[in-house]
Amino acid sequence: MQLADVLDARRVKVPLSGRTKEEVLRELVELAAGEHGPAVVGAILASVRQREQLLSTGIGSGVAIPHGTTPHVDQLVMAAGIADTPIDFDALDGK
Repeated sequence: MQLADVLDARRVKVPLSGRTKEEVLRELVELAAGEHGPAVVGAILASVRQREQLLSTGIGSGVAIPHGTTPHVDQLVMAAGIADTPIDFDALDGK
């Protein structure tokens, strides 16, 4: 599998409009799974939030990789974005 198999230009947003961790999580989930409908978006968002509660996906150096799993989606879906201002993601390095 290659990155282009799961990420296309329709799922990339620069800059992200969200200004908080919660806003950005919702924005990215909607980008990744919007065509699946609101119920699936809600299930994915709940899974991503649950994963964030275990440990932040802020990996450091200004990068976060929020993710989750749900039986509502049977394949890998991905979205990417860049914020124009820093967003506190509770990263271990504080950045």
